[in-house]
Amino acid sequence: MNPLQKALDGPEGLRARLRELRVQAGKQQQEIAAITGWSHSKVSRIESGRTKPSADDIRRWITAVNGPRELADTLVDVLVDAESEHRSWKSAMRAGQEPVQAGYLELARRSHTIKDFELTAVPGMLQTPAYARAMFDEMVRLHQLTVADVDKALTARLERQELLYTDRRFEFLLAQPVLEWLLCPPSVMRAQLTRLLPVIAMPNVRFGILPTGVRLRRIPQNTTAAFIGDDETVVAVETFATDIHYYGTQAAQFVAAIDELWADAVEGEVAMQLVVQARDALPND
Repeated sequence: MNPLQKALDGPEGLRARLRELRVQAGKQQQEIAAITGWSHSKVSRIESGRTKPSADDIRRWITAVNGPRELADTLVDVLVDAESEHRSWKSAMRAGQEPVQAGYLELARRSHTIKDFELTAVPGMLQTPAYARAMFDEMVRLHQLTVADVDKALTARLERQELLYTDRRFEFLLAQPVLEWLLCPPSVMRAQLTRLLPVIAMPNVRFGILPTGVRLRRIPQNTTAAFIGDDETVVAVETFATDIHYYGTQAAQFVAAIDELWADAVEGEVAMQLVVQARDALPND
């Protein structure tokens, strides 16, 4: 049960609290519906778990049961906090990098669409083994990991890449500096950039580059991966210190931001030319 599900459906969760407040106020579901202007079915769906209440829903519910504004603020804070899960990398990788990669593999398997916006490195789904190894080695140094499982982590990442050849939909949007950062030996980067070229033509892949030197309508702020499934959307945001997962309305905000960034991206032949230019500009080892 993810944090959002626990906050909503746990024994002391929001649904139970809202139902309890309604009963304490001596009101039937039909009365809540009449006061809020909702249908009776919406009230029933919120209490039964078929509809997730929004922050506005919670506030209107508290007003309908004559509850104090402070209580509404408290319950909204519970919802917002539950929509994100923060894990420090040190904690997440206490048992090594392979469990983290296995978690992302499971997220990808549950998804029908994956949207990946990258500011720093080539997306994991598109990394060559040598490039991925360089990334894992860097994580070992950065977080001073004591479990040496780079080979297992690499195997898990490569297994996730097999999903590219399924009926899932992928959208990869890279900031142009990703093509130019030299995070590994030039020969490794050269092979990595070459690997991107056939991906651009894959029918289930949308590949774009956010170019430098152009006016952007939205500030690109976070490297973000969105895993969109039939039942939920999980957005993963990585920082130097934490691996943050967002759910619910917060996840939707990240997905909307990624979609807006595409308005300034180049795709197709233009994107391919930028990849080739970056590859040809690499120095010799």
